[in-house]
Amino acid sequence: MFVVLVGILVSPKVHEVLSSLEDPKSRTVGNANAVLAKQNLDLYGNKVNYQEFAGGGYVLTVEQENQKSQTFWYQAVSGRGNVFLTSAAAYEQPK
Repeated sequence: MFVVLVGILVSPKVHEVLSSLEDPKSRTVGNANAVLAKQNLDLYGNKVNYQEFAGGGYVLTVEQENQKSQTFWYQAVSGRGNVFLTSAAAYEQPK
């Protein structure tokens, strides 16, 4: 298993909201998503629908036309020359 950490470039509006997270320990993807959702945004600046429930639970939905995100590609080559390629995106890409 490999863990690859990558960064994303966020819009000024997303940066403004995330700048309110003063404690560095609270700057996780999960917490950032929760804070942004309350502003009807996701990490990529897409419009989201946020609904909060008693007890702290919430539902976050994103219409298909608002599911714009980066696609990350990872390629590894073994010592024997075998090539392994995979990709990941925040939203499922249409086939």
